[in-house]
Amino acid sequence: MKLETANSEERERVFVEILRDIIPLMKDLFGNYVVQKMFEHGDQSQKRMMVNKMKGHVLDLTTQVYGCRVVQKVCYPG
Repeated sequence: MKLETANSEERERVFVEILRDIIPLMKDLFGNYVVQKMFEHGDQSQKRMMVNKMKGHVLDLTTQVYGCRVVQKVCYPG
């Protein structure tokens, strides 16, 4: 499923699945792309919950090869 074309219900199902393991996914070779896409195509509530999960992990994420890409996406979404 592509998050770009998924309806809100489909995106919510993906979101629920990734939220519980979101920090390890941010550090993963492929998982970081899924998280970045959720930041692009998720709703404001989902984005807020993902950012809240990042609290206390940002320094660690910035020192990881893939985690830093997620932090960049959150800080500079354009």
